[in-house]
Amino acid sequence: MNLSENDSDDEIVLPVRCSNLTYLSIKICSITFDELKTFIIDTKCNLKFLHIIGESDYNDYINDEQWEELIVNYLSKLEKFYVEYCQDIDPESESLANFQPPDQFNSLFWNQRKWIFDIEMNGMEYIYSVHSYKERWYDIDPANEISNSTRLKITNLPDDDHMMVLDLIIRDILSITQIYHLEISKENISSHILLKIINKFSALDTLKISSLKLSESKYSFNENKYSHFKSKKNKITKIYLEKMNEIEEIYFLLKLCPHIEYLKIGFIHNMDVELLMKDIFKKINNVCNQYLQSLCLHIPIANDEIIEKLKEIINRKKLLRDFSIKYVIDNIYLQWK
Repeated sequence: MNLSENDSDDEIVLPVRCSNLTYLSIKICSITFDELKTFIIDTKCNLKFLHIIGESDYNDYINDEQWEELIVNYLSKLEKFYVEYCQDIDPESESLANFQPPDQFNSLFWNQRKWIFDIEMNGMEYIYSVHSYKERWYDIDPANEISNSTRLKITNLPDDDHMMVLDLIIRDILSITQIYHLEISKENISSHILLKIINKFSALDTLKISSLKLSESKYSFNENKYSHFKSKKNKITKIYLEKMNEIEEIYFLLKLCPHIEYLKIGFIHNMDVELLMKDIFKKINNVCNQYLQSLCLHIPIANDEIIEKLKEIINRKKLLRDFSIKYVIDNIYLQWK
């Protein structure tokens, strides 16, 4: 059964029992969670697929305990589950400034089913969604269990003069759930804004950014003045920089995230691969990062000859001792101990 906003003006009469109803899709609805719950209970449906895209003045659609109770008691056969909920951002909301973020949709119940919680911030709108987990860029070890998967995707940011609005937005997001993964698709996000955002999320494990612009007018990128970038709260272990314009961006990220274990670099702008590799390890050694053990470079022009040259450079310059390097589908993977 498919219901949409166009059906809202017509009364929909359903039989008291709908035991054969296994598929339900509701789009652009304004019904509350309690109304949906009543419908499911009264019709005694046996849903295997539930897809909801809704708008509401309430946050009841993003209460994981209510959903878990409903699914356990009345939707035991549910296999596919997707909920998308849109809400306008209210910069004048009264969320508390200091609190412990709840861990929504991150219990054993959700992890076993591989249903996860995502938030997208697009302009002055939140889009919350609960959906099946799909492989992500940081899934290096396929044996890892699905947990702490809540992700925030930021597609638009306010300008520097309106950063206070961003502070309020982040505060409201953290009143809903803890964030473990952050993706920023804004091109050339300035380093000082990136730092400001990261310091708001104490539980971040991964960071993906489209491209970076170093704010040289605000910070001097020498080692003596990098100490103020570090945060005791920063526990980020994996970083993906989709587009790199200069090597200093790597230095900034390594200093910003001292616990980084895996670094992935996408498009490399007009850089020699061999020179780039030497520069990267020079930066790594300068930072003295003790956790970084894996590097991925997206280099479509790479081939066996380039791989052999890189091996020779690493051995000759004594950049690494115990390492492995391979080329898989346009990517060079380098691991060391």
